[in-house]
Amino acid sequence: MKPYKGKFTSETQTSEPAIFASSDGEGVHGESTSVGVAAIAGVQLNTTSTINGAGIYGECRGGGAGVVGVNDVVTSGGPSGRGGYFRSQQKEGILAETKSPTDAAIAGLQNNPSGTGAAIYGQC
Repeated sequence: MKPYKGKFTSETQTSEPAIFASSDGEGVHGESTSVGVAAIAGVQLNTTSTINGAGIYGECRGGGAGVVGVNDVVTSGGPSGRGGYFRSQQKEGILAETKSPTDAAIAGLQNNPSGTGAAIYGQC
């Protein structure tokens, strides 16, 4: 089956998804060979400051993470891209909360035995 190469437009109500996918495998999968755009992108276009809708939302109801970012590229010229990048103009770049009685809300691990970088770095 060839992939659809058109544009989807939806006029659904606010509580209805424009596209709904459900599967025993991946619900949505995107791949790209582009040098400048993401394989899958989510952009929340409502600019009202009181809205809480996310550009991308991830939730796991089992033992896995809600959102995972991985970059395994190793280059001879130095480091490659980040596993995750977060930026905000007005609020926290990352907000982490936990209800765990024993684990931290944020854990940073420097797993390179010969590395000199910090597990977590902060600058003001």
